[in-house]
Amino acid sequence: MSKLKNKVFVLLMGESGVGKTTIADYMDRTYGLKQVVSYTNRKKRFDGELGHHFIEERDIEKIKQEYPNRVAETEYNGNFYFATKEQVEECDIYVINPSAVEEFKRRYSGDKIVKVVLLVDTPENKVKHMLCRGDCIAKINERLNYDRKEFCNARELADYIIANTGIEKTARIIRGAIWGWNVIADQAKSED
Repeated sequence: MSKLKNKVFVLLMGESGVGKTTIADYMDRTYGLKQVVSYTNRKKRFDGELGHHFIEERDIEKIKQEYPNRVAETEYNGNFYFATKEQVEECDIYVINPSAVEEFKRRYSGDKIVKVVLLVDTPENKVKHMLCRGDCIAKINERLNYDRKEFCNARELADYIIANTGIEKTARIIRGAIWGWNVIADQAKSED
């Protein structure tokens, strides 16, 4: 799959609590599909937090000058998040918001084929996942309200809409849809 994975780049969208990062982490560990670790000027929620490159600079204009090769960027809750072209060239998956997808497609000028996946789940499961990761009810409501606006046109942006039916199964479905079902069949044969 290594030849295929290097030619395709997945933009993985989904509302809060749907499992985007969990699925992307699983695909990284299991299939070697490297995830973009975006930059942010958000403060860490706890010591040792992973998932972003945390930068100290709070002035967004200064950040933009320091990182001119951004392919995607978004602001959420007063914090700035972005990824660079170099990161895309070295990776396979990027967890992204719908508002940044169009911008990504416009800015990215590399050789990879970009595919957009919208991950969906039930409202009950999303709330359960957010509670399990430690979000308080007020934070969950804030995220759900933000998502109503942010994701209103997400289905139109998506090449694939995939329900999260469990980490392993969902990752396998995404992998098959994007990189081809024959890749999974070939791997199954080699494991026999």
